Amino acid sequence: LNQPAGGADPGLAGGTTISSFTAGSGSSTARYAEVGIIELSAVVSDGDYLGVGAAATALARSKSGRVGRFHPFEFAVTGNTPTFAPGCNADTTDFTYMEQPFNYAVAPQVTITAKSKLGTVTTNYDGVWWKLGDFTTTYAHDGGALPGGVALDSAAASHTAVDCSGGTCNGTFTSTFSGPFAYTRSVTPAAPFNAAVDITLSNITDSDLVAYAGNPFKFEN
Repeated sequence: LNQPAGGADPGLAGGTTISSFTAGSGSSTARYAEVGIIELSAVVSDGDYLGVGAAATALARSKSGRVGRFHPFEFAVTGNTPTFAPGCNADTTDFTYMEQPFNYAVAPQVTITAKSKLGTVTTNYDGVWWKLGDFTTTYAHDGGALPGGVALDSAAASHTAVDCSGGTCNGTFTSTFSGPFAYTRSVTPAAPFNAAVDITLSNITDSDLVAYAGNPFKFEN
């Protein structure tokens, strides 16, 4: 591994030995399952190349120079199961008044993980090697038709912005969401309804066009 300094280096996988040649040429297919820049070293493995002896054979080696930059194959995105807390607790029914702020009982959390094509976490995807910016978030009511004049107010909702510039992510970032929310109305009275909020995360794609295959990711409440 040439860069990043001190990064994880799993080495090459796949075909790392060339055992047959045609017209003086041979090849093999190898894989590298991390982020970074590497150098390839070639050595003669038979220990006695053309009968020159072990000491001379050990000198028959070369390096490729820098190969890469290697980047992740894709992002995996997982989320928990969030729930809302009611604004009021009654003996038999929990409820929230119109225009009363309400928040999460269990806040949504989404974890974005950079992975190789082999499915392993690319832990070197971090700091200056992390190329994913923050995602775009939209909030929408999904509890059936709203009464006329009623709308979801999500202006105060937010989430932890994606930021791995500090070099402590090791290929994984978890964002936590927060409220509060409210349902506003322009007419009175408004009939009761079931409240539910969907959260959609879009643009989970980095500057190398590495992406979450299921774009967008969605929480449904």
